[in-house]
Amino acid sequence: MAYLQKYPNRFWSFHLKDAVSDRSKDTRLGTGIFDFKKFLAAVPVLEQKPAYVEQETAHDAAGDLADARANCDYLKALEF
Repeated sequence: MAYLQKYPNRFWSFHLKDAVSDRSKDTRLGTGIFDFKKFLAAVPVLEQKPAYVEQETAHDAAGDLADARANCDYLKALEF
């Protein structure tokens, strides 16, 4: 957040990733420790910048597509 606030025009795209509290693994967006609402609200002209979701571990064995849907739904519902 400090870099984004100090250099707001230096960021053209983003990789969005959430992690559990001990940062040992990633998790679905909105279920970990990262405050996406605060972060995305601070991005100038966000609608003009691509954002890619990264999630390396599936929620369950067959969950890759379910996780992608959940991440998408989370971002769609996010209001800021």
